[in-house]
Amino acid sequence: MISDPFFLEMVGRLADEITLRGYEVLLTKVLAPTQGWLDRIIQLNRSDGLLIIGQSNQHQALNAVADAYGPLVVWGGDLPDRRYCTVGVDNVAGARLAVEHLIGLGRRRIAFLGLPEAPEVGLRRQGYLGALEAGGIAVDPALTVPAHFSGEPELEGIQYLLSAGVSLDAVFAASDVIALGAIRALAEAGLRVPEDVSVVGFDDVTVARYSWPPLTTIRQDLGRGAREMVNLLFARINGQATDSVFMAPELVVRQT
Repeated sequence: MISDPFFLEMVGRLADEITLRGYEVLLTKVLAPTQGWLDRIIQLNRSDGLLIIGQSNQHQALNAVADAYGPLVVWGGDLPDRRYCTVGVDNVAGARLAVEHLIGLGRRRIAFLGLPEAPEVGLRRQGYLGALEAGGIAVDPALTVPAHFSGEPELEGIQYLLSAGVSLDAVFAASDVIALGAIRALAEAGLRVPEDVSVVGFDDVTVARYSWPPLTTIRQDLGRGAREMVNLLFARINGQATDSVFMAPELVVRQT
């Protein structure tokens, strides 16, 4: 969703970087990608290059286009057999930081909220599972629950856990929006954050520091990410070969 805080912040930072170089931004939202959607955008010849935010389920489509179309840079995760130029954070390492922090607080029943079929979320779940294993904590499948990135559905995951009577003392959410929804649902259930349940998000969008309590989260450096994406795009427009960039995540400890 364009209204998602992460998407809005990333688009704004990309627009700033692009306009500094004297170029204009054309924003296109693809609601439900159909076969050949990316080829059609390229064939319209309305732009000198493409920046794509998110891989969704289009990994193979991006690979196919990247084989013949150079000026393409994608924000996303480091997926197997990826052939397109990508900028993102080390999602596995970020999730490990989050879960290790929760384990360090003495938490043992740590829920994961997100949609693992989304590439970056799947990588974050890998980190979650790895941190549990390293901490000697058995994985309980009941603690992994789907939750959407934006909109009211982000409440459904934590509400399901609570209504099912699943015991938990912490939540690692695949995004800040999901984390904030979880905090709201926990409060409505009479549970205190962080006294009863600790919560960690992912992204560090601006709203995270102004929530109550302020959200502990994993920071993706979106300012640097936007600069890297635009720098790589212009290099590729000029015919240069480029490597992908995956940034180190940072744990930002606040009050949840």
